[in-house]
Formats: sequence, C-alpha cells, structure tokens
Amino acid sequence: MSNSAESSNQEIAIARVYAQALLALAESQGQGDAVLEELASMAVELDSDPAFANFLSSPLVDTQERRQSLDRMFKGRMNETLLDTLQVMNSKGRSGLARALVEAYSQEYEELRGQVSVAVQSAVPLTDSLRQELRQVVSSLTGKTPQLKESVDPELLGGLVLQVADSRFDTSVFKEIKGIRQQLLDRASQEIQSGNTYFEEAS
Repeated sequence: MSNSAESSNQEIAIARVYAQALLALAESQGQGDAVLEELASMAVELDSDPAFANFLSSPLVDTQERRQSLDRMFKGRMNETLLDTLQVMNSKGRSGLARALVEAYSQEYEELRGQVSVAVQSAVPLTDSLRQELRQVVSSLTGKTPQLKESVDPELLGGLVLQVADSRFDTSVFKEIKGIRQQLLDRASQEIQSGNTYFEEAS
C-alpha cells in the first residue's frame, strides 16, 4: 500500500475481501456504524503519521512482531472484530492495505445502506439551497442517498468540482451530472450578483 491519501484500485480490490467479511461480522453484531467510525479515525492516523503507515507496510517488520505490537496498541481500545481483521491481514502479509481497507469498507457500507459518496470541492462554502439541490440531483441520477463530503479550495477562483466517489458507477452518470452544468450555472448567476457562490462542473 502507498502512504498517499488514496489507495489504488488494485489495492482496494484486494482489501475488499477483508472489508466484506468485516462488514458482515460487524453488522451481525450491530456494530457496522461503530466500525466505520473507527476506520475513519485509523485513516486519519495513517495519513498524519507516516511512521505508523510504514510500520504496517514495511517488509522489514516481522509478522509476529507486528502482531504483538497491534495487540499492545489496540487491544481493549479498538473494536475486537476490526482488530481481528487487521491481525488476519497481517498474517497474510496484507497489513499494508489498511488504508485500502478503510476505503473498501466505506464503499461496501454505502452500498449496503443505499448511499453514495459525493466529493464536493468549492471556492467558498456551499449555500444551503445549493447543497440541497446537489443532493436532489445526485439522488435522482443514482437512486441512492448522497453523502456530501465538502471541502473549500479558494484557488478554484470560483468554481465547484463534483466527483461521484467510486468506479461502481459507469460514465453515463458523470455525463448526466455534466449535463446539468447550465442549470447550475443559471442558478449560481443570481448568487454571483450578491457575492455568493460561482461554480463550474469538473470535466
């Protein structure tokens, strides 16, 4: 696994096997949501602490040593099913895919819940009206409940970039989203007059 914020499709595909088993067990215990939250916290730690990410992925760390270290760090503090999954991955030489596990579990969780992640990057914070319209548009296109993940990037110099998060949706969805460009621009033009949001669709 790379230590970047995003895993490759191949890494996610491998991690998906573990994610599916983890989700099934967590759901049977009524802990699907809790595991999702713990994985999100682990992702933050992986992204902010290169030493921790390297500890999980380095071939120089002995499997047994890593197992003992994981127990010391997380036993009693992490969901037992999640820790067991990390230990199984370690025993199979896959502990370096911990970040990919986070992404695969999130995708499987969303699929189970009928949700879809939508990354929204804008030059300024979204207005409530625009946020609601985006939810309605994505819901009508995908048939799923959109989970907006918003970020602000002033360097967009006015603009909105949308990305439906994963490749389980074919390119027609992106084409349809691009097709609403003018509708959204027309709506935004009124907000420009009052100094609010201007945006453009991602190509």
